[in-house]
Amino acid sequence: MKYFLASVLFCLQASSFAADTLSFQHNDVVFSEKRLSGLESRDGVEIIGAQAIRQMPVKTIADMLNYISGVDLNQRGVFGVQADVSLDGANFEETLLLIDGIPMRDPQTGHHMMNLPISLSDVDHIEIIHGAAGRIYGSNALAGAINIVTKAVNQSTSYVDVSSGIQAANNNSTNPYYQIGNVQAGVKFGRKNFYHNVSLQAQAGNGYRYNTDVKMLQGSYRAQYFTKNQNSFKSQISFIKNAFGANAFYAAPYDADAGESVDTYLGSIQGNIKKGKWVIMPSIYSRYNEDHYVFIRSMPSIYENRHFTSSSGALLDFNRSNALGKLGGGLETRIETIHSNNLGVHQRYYTNGFLDQFWQYSKTGSITFGLNAQYNKFLGWSFFPGLDWKQKITKNTNVFANLGTGNRLATFTELYYTDRANTSNDSLQAERAQYVSLGIKRRGRLSYEAYLFNRSINNFISYSRLSETEKWTPNNIAQVNMQGLNINGSYQFCKWSSLNFAYTYLKADFISSNANEFKYSYEHAKHRVVVSIYQSFGKHFNQTISYRYVERFNANHYQVLDYRLNYLVTPQVRAYMDITNALNTSYYDRVEIPMPARWLRMGVSASF
Repeated sequence: MKYFLASVLFCLQASSFAADTLSFQHNDVVFSEKRLSGLESRDGVEIIGAQAIRQMPVKTIADMLNYISGVDLNQRGVFGVQADVSLDGANFEETLLLIDGIPMRDPQTGHHMMNLPISLSDVDHIEIIHGAAGRIYGSNALAGAINIVTKAVNQSTSYVDVSSGIQAANNNSTNPYYQIGNVQAGVKFGRKNFYHNVSLQAQAGNGYRYNTDVKMLQGSYRAQYFTKNQNSFKSQISFIKNAFGANAFYAAPYDADAGESVDTYLGSIQGNIKKGKWVIMPSIYSRYNEDHYVFIRSMPSIYENRHFTSSSGALLDFNRSNALGKLGGGLETRIETIHSNNLGVHQRYYTNGFLDQFWQYSKTGSITFGLNAQYNKFLGWSFFPGLDWKQKITKNTNVFANLGTGNRLATFTELYYTDRANTSNDSLQAERAQYVSLGIKRRGRLSYEAYLFNRSINNFISYSRLSETEKWTPNNIAQVNMQGLNINGSYQFCKWSSLNFAYTYLKADFISSNANEFKYSYEHAKHRVVVSIYQSFGKHFNQTISYRYVERFNANHYQVLDYRLNYLVTPQVRAYMDITNALNTSYYDRVEIPMPARWLRMGVSASF
C-alpha cells in the first residue's frame, strides 16, 4: 500500500504526462461487430482491450469476465471447465455469446456455452452490450450480448506462453498439493493478400479438490483473404476438448465420483464486401457439441448421458449510408439438432430478419430505431422493436437511454430431459422481455458510466416444484421483474498508475401464482463490487491488484483478492506471477460447490 500511495503522490506532480496515460479499460475502441448500425448511438457498452487482459491475473476468457461490471460468473468448475455467464441479473441462458459476431447458441443447455474453442491469447478485445438486444441479434440476447473479437490475422507475429500453478491440498486430501500446467502457442504467417493463424493450447492438472482434475486441448486455424479492391473474406476452424471431474456439478452430494467430457467444434466463413455506398457481410457457420456425462467414472454402465448437438446457420447483413445517417439490416436462418440417448432426436428451424435506422438528428444527438422479426413453426411470428438514444451534454459527457425487447428459447434439456430428479416440459413458451435504461457516460482522466435499468420478463422459464417429494419441472412462471444500477469507471493517476471500479446492484421480484420452490432463481448477485489497481515501476515491472465482493440473493457472500506481477524482460518477453484468492477465502458461487483456495501460478510469455 505504501508503494501505491507514493506512486499517486508522484503522479500528481507529473500531470503533464497525462496525455500518455496507459488506459486499463478501452472505452473508445472502434466496434468490430458487423451489426454496427445497431450500436452506433448506443451506450451501456463496454470494451475490454488486449492490454487490459494482459494486466489481469487470468488465463481463461471465463476468468476475465469475472472482472467486468454487470457480468456474473456462476461457476461449477474452474480453469475454464464450466461456467454460467449472465448479464445484469439474467439467467445463464439469457445472454448471447459471440465469437467475431458468430453466435455460440447452445440449444442443448446454456451450461456449455462457455466451452469456447478459442484461447485468451488470441483475443483482441471483448465487447459487452448491456440490455435486451433482440432487435439486433435475434433470439437469446434477452439480457444482452458478449462479443469476443479475435486478433487480426494479417499481423504476422507468433507467440508462446507457458505457465504452472500450485495449491496446497486440504487435510482430507490424499494429494500433498494440487497443480495445473498450461501451454499456449500460436503462429501467424502470410504475405500480400492471404494470411493465416494457427494456435494450440494444452492444459492438464489434478484439480483443486477431490475429483476436479482437468485435461483440455484447444486448437484453431484462422485465415483472411483480401481482394484487389480491399474486400475481405475470413474463415476459421476451431475446437476444444475438455475432460474433467464433475464432483457435485449436478446432483450433490451423490455425484462425488462423476465425470464429464465436453467437446466443441466451430467453423465459419465471413465476408465483407463494399460496393458503392453498400457494405454487405455474408456469413455461414456451424457449432457442434458433444457432451458425455458419467455418474460414476469407473462404472459408466450405472448411468450416463450422451448428447450430440449442432447449431448451423447463414447470415446476410448489410448497411448503407442514406440521407438520415445509416440504414442497416440482415437476415439469419439456422437449424438446431440434437441426438441423445436421453432426450431423443429433435430438430428445429428459425428465421429472423431486422432493419435499423441510425439518425444523427444534430451534431450532438443521435437515435437508432429498428425492428427484428422472428419465425419458427412451433412459436409462429414474434416481433422485437427497440430504440437507442444518445445526447452529448458536454464535450466529454453523454446521457443515453435504451428501450429494448428480446426473447429466450427453451433448450432441448428443458423440453425433453428426464432423470430421477428432473422432468421435462415440451409445452414451454419462449421467454419475452421488455427493457429500459437511462444513464450517463463520461470520458476523460476520470471516465465512468452509470445507468439504471428495469427488465421485465414474461413466461420466465424456471425449474420449480411444490414440495421436496416432487421432481424439478421447468415451467413458464408468470413474471420476473429486475431493477438495477450498474456503475463502472476508471481514473488515470498518471501513465504509471490507474484505478478501475465497478458496482452492480440488483433488486428482483419473482411473481408466481404458486408458492413454488425455485432451483436457480435466487443465485444471482445482489451486490457486486470490483476494484482493480494497476501500477508500473520503471520499464520492467508492473502489477495489478484486483478485489471482488459478491453478495448473492441467497445470502451467500464473499470477498476475493487476486494479484498479478509482470516482469518485462524485453519488449517481447514477459514473465509473470499470479496469486489468486490471495486471502485464502472460503467461498462458493453455487451453494454446493466450494471454489479454490489460494493459488500460485508462474509463467513466461514471448512474442516474435
